Amino acid sequence: MAETLETLAGLPPLIELPLATRYAIGAAVWLSGQPPNVFFSIREVAKELGLPPDFLAKVFRRLLHKGLVDARRGPGGGYRLARSPEQIRLLDLAVSSASTAGAERDCVLYPHRCNGNCLAHAAVLSAAEMVREALARLTLADLRDDARAGGAGPLPETTEADGARKELAPIASNEP
Repeated sequence: MAETLETLAGLPPLIELPLATRYAIGAAVWLSGQPPNVFFSIREVAKELGLPPDFLAKVFRRLLHKGLVDARRGPGGGYRLARSPEQIRLLDLAVSSASTAGAERDCVLYPHRCNGNCLAHAAVLSAAEMVREALARLTLADLRDDARAGGAGPLPETTEADGARKELAPIASNEP
């Protein structure tokens, strides 16, 4: 029987992206909806997305190191995307944001005696490869456009008007 989202809805997630990766993707999608020449502080991004600023700062440092965001110090400083949203794949963000500590995972079936060749190990590696392939196909622009169309909910947007930031109404919303 083919699984559908409805039949999977009550199941716990079996493969979940690391928290740092989820924060990196969320923050980058939000930045992708902002004017490209404006820098946003960690506190601004964290407040908009409801994320902890200290942890988000660590995530942004990793993204900066990998060239996915630009940074500017001082007044009017902060972060912005280093490339267009069409050029940044979710896999780029996942690889850049996640810690490599613990990358060599124990086998789920035989944690102390698996040599990496058991069926359980192979199944988990196969599922992980499918996730990598899916992340490699999607760009920030894909998620931004999906959010604007109502797929994941509206993204807060800002624009520059007379040199000042101004909040815009959501593009798509289920709220009255």
